[in-house]
Amino acid sequence: MPSADVQVPCTRKPVKKSSLILWIMGAAQLSEAAFRLAVAWWLLRVTKSPEAFGSMVAISNLAMTLSHAFLGWIADRYPRGIVLGFCYALDFSCAISLLLMASRDSHHLVIVALVLVLGTIANSVGGPVHTSLAMEGAESAEKQAFIRHRASISTASMIVGPLLSSALLAWLDAIVVIALHAVVLFACMLTLLRCALVSASHSQNAVETLPSGLRSRLELVFSGIRLIFRIPAERGLSLQSMISNMATFPIFVILVPFIVKSDPRLPIWSIGLCSASFGMGALASSAWLAKRLLISTGRYSAASISRSILFASWCAVLATEVMAAKYIELAHQLHIMSILALLCAGGAFSILNIVVSQSRALATPDSYRNRLISANSALVTATIPVGSYGAGTLLQHVGFLWTLACAVGLMGVVLMLYWLDSPSRKLLALPDSELPEAYMTFLKSQ
Repeated sequence: MPSADVQVPCTRKPVKKSSLILWIMGAAQLSEAAFRLAVAWWLLRVTKSPEAFGSMVAISNLAMTLSHAFLGWIADRYPRGIVLGFCYALDFSCAISLLLMASRDSHHLVIVALVLVLGTIANSVGGPVHTSLAMEGAESAEKQAFIRHRASISTASMIVGPLLSSALLAWLDAIVVIALHAVVLFACMLTLLRCALVSASHSQNAVETLPSGLRSRLELVFSGIRLIFRIPAERGLSLQSMISNMATFPIFVILVPFIVKSDPRLPIWSIGLCSASFGMGALASSAWLAKRLLISTGRYSAASISRSILFASWCAVLATEVMAAKYIELAHQLHIMSILALLCAGGAFSILNIVVSQSRALATPDSYRNRLISANSALVTATIPVGSYGAGTLLQHVGFLWTLACAVGLMGVVLMLYWLDSPSRKLLALPDSELPEAYMTFLKSQ
């Protein structure tokens, strides 16, 4: 009979924390996509005012950007499991509130806007916490695998989310979809609690005490943005991401719908086909190609190859659209070539995103990681209205082809900045043994 001091090993293989977080994150993202469309459907039905709905969307986007910019420090200060659990609880409360209002046909716009803002804050704060929590105490290989799988889940959500939302709304009422979202969020909370992720344990590098004094606390709030400017490699990577997003986002949201609406030969499903082809390329790369390319060439070569292919793919899209406008009889075949070029662009974009995300996550010390990821998301998101306004203005004055040419030109600027930015290329070229917490040198010296 074994003594009381002898511990009998458990034969049941435990589920990895990172794998569990991936499942929770994937379920929440798919449910969120259906929920947002259901809320939009309900609001447009009860208010009959696209202007009012557009205002709420704008307010929610502003809340998302500000939350990313100024609330990322919370998960570096407090236990991340508790922060993530609180975010799910707040999001669940917002879903229940909207469900009650929808069931009673009560749609006071100020209250609806407030609930949407609170839900957006919960999503914005909780989103990066998934990554930070999964990487606590994980090995380098596990961290890199998590980022690849996270990219696959995000891309799959981008493709499946709209299809799932449309199918649910076709079969069920918007109120039922909102209720299902609340059930999913409740299940995520239970999973976090059951698996002891919501606990008081925290990284040893975390901030132990809240700074005293108003100035010190304000510095903590703005610390995420300041971190980016303090680290030369991060400045370059963030600037490249901002310009790339500013050029890419309007193509799918503004330019593609515009050309489909303007050209009677193009069916309306062409809009979804363009986004789906880009997404399928990204999904294939994140699920299969990225890992093999990273193993065979390394991060630096993978980033250089993917950036070059990304720019070449967008140049191919521009060239085929110019030819389609000139050779009308070949327009159908040329549009198919554009779809194939978008497939390549999606694949290159996914590989680049995985390489940069891995480098950033590994190079950032644990106690700074959440702030840095959130601040980068804020800067990238802030470029969306700038790019959208610029694309709309250019469309009105110079037309589709010149607007697309300007967007592709911005991507050429990104490629040029990459080759001119020595700190970011040096970061990507670091071997696995030197990459962990490589940013600490800059953080300690300033």
